[in-house]
Amino acid sequence: MKWCRFQSGKTVAYGTIDGTTLTEVTGSPFESYSKTANTSMLSRVKLLVPVIPPTFYAAGVNYREHVTEMAHRRGVKPEFPPQADVGYRANNALVATDEPIVIPKDATNEVQYEGELVVVIGRRADLPDEVLQEIDENIRVSTGNTGTTLCLAINYGGRTELVDAVRELNVRVPPGECIYAIKPVLVAFYSGRGSRPPPRDTIGDAEFQRSIQSSDCRYFLLLGVTGLAFPEPFYPASRLDRSRLDVVARWNSKVDGTAMAVLVHLRS
Repeated sequence: MKWCRFQSGKTVAYGTIDGTTLTEVTGSPFESYSKTANTSMLSRVKLLVPVIPPTFYAAGVNYREHVTEMAHRRGVKPEFPPQADVGYRANNALVATDEPIVIPKDATNEVQYEGELVVVIGRRADLPDEVLQEIDENIRVSTGNTGTTLCLAINYGGRTELVDAVRELNVRVPPGECIYAIKPVLVAFYSGRGSRPPPRDTIGDAEFQRSIQSSDCRYFLLLGVTGLAFPEPFYPASRLDRSRLDVVARWNSKVDGTAMAVLVHLRS
């Protein structure tokens, strides 16, 4: 179902669109609603901004795990700001379909604009055909844009690759074998099998190696995320003997192709 917010004369309401026909509804798509008998040709109404949100504030660079992860990908040391960078987005910047973008008279010369490149990640197979057509059309018309990327995460759940990796453990790891993972709860929830966290990064190398050698765990699920106890992505990959490691499986990001999870086996 395709929704819109429109104005016809003095009437402002939500409506549903079927082809070129608009049907007025009472209520909104965010609560209970019912269709009315009032219909119009879509070309005869004015489409408005779909929603009018309040002004919202955004606190940037305030999540230490993200700072650490992105610094790791760039190969640099993470630098944490003394405080969050707080900005806001005002709703008077919203414009409806085909409306001109008005730059305030008192604006400086530093007016920035950028074309959005639309990228879709996640699972889209269960979406209705009309939604898939809209997605494909937006991807097509934005292909030449070189500004920021609008990433639509559909049925994605944040880190789908990590979930996929955990779900495949029962196929990739023989029954009864022990697994090291920095997120045992994630492993238990999605695979139904137990795991244990690796030795903490705060212990010395000698103690770390003794702990690994005396353990019956030989599989490591290395995740490209961090945690309070494990601030290094893919921990403990950097402390393992690479000459004894076999890569069993790898799951890459659907956005940029970088590794999100790697399952390795440590030979005795």
